[in-house]
Amino acid sequence: MCGVSRWWAVGVWAVLAACGLGVDNSGGEAPPGTSTPFAAVDAAGWDCDPFLTSINSDTLVQDDLQADAFVTAQCEGRTTARDWLRARVASLDVAKGQVLMITTLGFGGCQAEPRLKDVMLDGDTVRPWFLQANVAYGRANVSCTEELRVAVRIWTVDGARAATRAERTVGVYNPDLPNAPE
Repeated sequence: MCGVSRWWAVGVWAVLAACGLGVDNSGGEAPPGTSTPFAAVDAAGWDCDPFLTSINSDTLVQDDLQADAFVTAQCEGRTTARDWLRARVASLDVAKGQVLMITTLGFGGCQAEPRLKDVMLDGDTVRPWFLQANVAYGRANVSCTEELRVAVRIWTVDGARAATRAERTVGVYNPDLPNAPE
């Protein structure tokens, strides 16, 4: 290998990894599609235990039938959850093509709660792009003891009434290393 021992190269790689050098710390590229406006929905009063829902999933809801199906499948059919979700569906701006996107986010250990960076429309697919800080990313021998958790976040997404599914992209980065996204 160009007169350099293999063990020397492995040693250099280990030092670079321990310091977080040579790691793409940008959070990655945006998923395909066109960026569209989105906004967080105040979830006060939401009565659906996040551990009952599918972890790390995204569901689109734009009418009462979809709201009822979600609540039946994911919230044990709770009447309060159904009523809350139906009220949010009724407040959607149809002229803007708004839908609700319900996301469940798993985090803990070395990983912070993911934050929604952008939402892309790609044909019939809504592509939420999350960035997730992970203090172990790009480093060796890191121990993390943060409790594992799940959160439910609800968003309005404009221009997505024709969408039939959601597929997320999660970009991982280390906030303690150079070139971390803002």
